[in-house]
Amino acid sequence: AEDCMTIAEKLRGPSFKMIYDFANYIRTGQDGWATWQMCKDATDCFHLKDQKPSGEHVPMGDAPETHAERILRDAKDAGFGGPLTIEPHLTHSSAVVATNVHGSGSMSLKDMTPAQTFQVACEASHAILKKAGLQYH
Repeated sequence: AEDCMTIAEKLRGPSFKMIYDFANYIRTGQDGWATWQMCKDATDCFHLKDQKPSGEHVPMGDAPETHAERILRDAKDAGFGGPLTIEPHLTHSSAVVATNVHGSGSMSLKDMTPAQTFQVACEASHAILKKAGLQYH
């Protein structure tokens, strides 16, 4: 988060904001809530991807260490209404593998196809957004 904020401080302006990715900070051993507190004023987009400290990607909301629901609620309370993307890392499709992804796919979903796990990712993302009070359709 500190490195991201160094970049954000140098580039911040009307044409530059950051994307907050829940899993990336957990992957580096950082606390999800603490990184959000550091990054939130420079953030205008979310990548919906959740990950346990072990490196296993899980559906949004399944890794309490990221504090995803709390962060999304805090963003909503601050007036967030920006873009969101769902990252399909629950299964490592050839497209995901081509990005040099870190971590593993979800072990509980390992027998599903990438299309099936993307559906799981979409449903979990919609559920956590609803819990946080953000309505996206």
